[in-house]
Amino acid sequence: MIPSDASVARNTAEVLLSTVLPTIDDPHVRATVLQLAAVTRWHAERDSTTPAGREAAQETVLAAHDARSILGLPDASTSTVAGAVLVGAVDPMCDERVRACAAELRPLLLADLDADLAAEAPLIDAFRGRMPS
Repeated sequence: MIPSDASVARNTAEVLLSTVLPTIDDPHVRATVLQLAAVTRWHAERDSTTPAGREAAQETVLAAHDARSILGLPDASTSTVAGAVLVGAVDPMCDERVRACAAELRPLLLADLDADLAAEAPLIDAFRGRMPS
């Protein structure tokens, strides 16, 4: 059986932290190894729906509200239309359909952002030198 990418990444991070790191005295090399371990952990744990599944969910909401037609963006990317919906919704003169779309889209985008931040928090700590040594 061929191991998954996530399995390889998890094992690589474990080897870096348990086998390689204890043998390194140079603080700069240690920091680099910690950063590499954080990146490999992130790769193993990141959301499997990124980005295709998320984009499909966003596209479903946009299509349900006919946002592309309302905003005159028939060929724009999903993220462009989603952004236009959010921006348009704060305009007091905007179409109520845009506001309805934004009300449904905003929690979806916030959940995606929260998932990204949770997955990337270890990277931030590693690149600030806050990982356990």
